[in-house]
Amino acid sequence: MTKSKKVDLVLGLIIIFLSILALPKIILKNQGKNIKSLETALLNKKYLEKINSIYIGDSVDTLHFQKKGEIWLCIYGDLVFFADNNLVSQMLTNFSKTRNLLQISNRAENLSQYGLAEGEAFNISFFQEDLAGNKNEFSSIFFGIENSDRTRIYLKTNRKNTVYSMENDLYQYFNTRLETFGLMELIPIQDSKSESLVESIEIVDFSKDNFKTIKKIGDEDFSDLVHRLFSLRGATLFQEDILASDNMKLLKSITAKTSKNTFYNIEIYSYTNSISSVQYFVKTNFSDKDSSVNYVLEISSWTKSRLDF
Repeated sequence: MTKSKKVDLVLGLIIIFLSILALPKIILKNQGKNIKSLETALLNKKYLEKINSIYIGDSVDTLHFQKKGEIWLCIYGDLVFFADNNLVSQMLTNFSKTRNLLQISNRAENLSQYGLAEGEAFNISFFQEDLAGNKNEFSSIFFGIENSDRTRIYLKTNRKNTVYSMENDLYQYFNTRLETFGLMELIPIQDSKSESLVESIEIVDFSKDNFKTIKKIGDEDFSDLVHRLFSLRGATLFQEDILASDNMKLLKSITAKTSKNTFYNIEIYSYTNSISSVQYFVKTNFSDKDSSVNYVLEISSWTKSRLDF
């Protein structure tokens, strides 16, 4: 082989090698031309103050969040309970932030492969709703399956079949578990100052002939009892008509009275089931209670023991 042919061969190999290195970049560049990027929010911020109704659910279950004054209630069938205001507020914030959406497909026949066909997707919708049930929709988003590395999720609006993907950071809202969204504290207040206003605690033990004990400010263990009462949480939500069940027994009533002539009261019940296992439930009453809530909380044996004061 002559020297010139060797040079030609080396140059040829270099060109082939460089072409191989450049091929992925060419492919990615061509792919990039087919994927449209969209900077937008799932919910327009200008509607945040108007939203008073949110629906979350799938083809099986739906939760309805309803704003009443400054609080959010959650409705599931006939069950009505307090929603966690902070969680709902954070959800509204997350949906109204600007995101990078990638357009994946605009063909309706492809919806199933993204988990977005009818009956498959998870829907979250935001409305302004009047007392008659008339709704003004601000946003309705359907969420499908995650991509292969679970970093992004597929979605579409209720108005078009265009499929997008976005960062998968809203997964905590894609469920209808009541305890995810409920305010699970035994005393469901959302004002941190309320605990400091308590002046006395009255305990009535029905298992000891209605024996009454009163704790007041200045008593050695008073602050600990108040904090315990306001920080303990339930485990599961039930409709309050469960308290009418056979073998349900009222054990104790604890009432915290404040300097503003308001009160918070919890009633502790025990239930002995068919296998002689004991469950405990708490019903909460308070002076400014919204009459529409109708729930009780099941508590653990440990939580019940913390209320034995």
